[in-house]
Amino acid sequence: MDFSDVEYITLISLYKSRPILWDPCNSMYKMAKKKKMIFGKKFQMRWEDINQTRKKMYSLLASYRREGQREGNSGYSGAGTNEIYHSKWFAFAEMQFLNDKFKPRTTIT
Repeated sequence: MDFSDVEYITLISLYKSRPILWDPCNSMYKMAKKKKMIFGKKFQMRWEDINQTRKKMYSLLASYRREGQREGNSGYSGAGTNEIYHSKWFAFAEMQFLNDKFKPRTTIT
């Protein structure tokens, strides 16, 4: 099952619309059965093979983390403006909503 770029963008937007799947602040984030059920219900309408679709989403998440890390590592001290990496990956902008997921919590002191 091959996905086109448009189908990947659709998959990302469906994933984004379900914070239980990606937002650790969501009260049901750690409920694996609930997440699996939601993933199955919403995504099976569009794609028949849920396991393959889940693998593709995990692959997109890994690619996003890799691209984000490349951008972060390129801005070292002393780097010129032409040396800073800016991702050209087609889904990078679509997955920017995940940046909130990686923010550290505030301390309680």
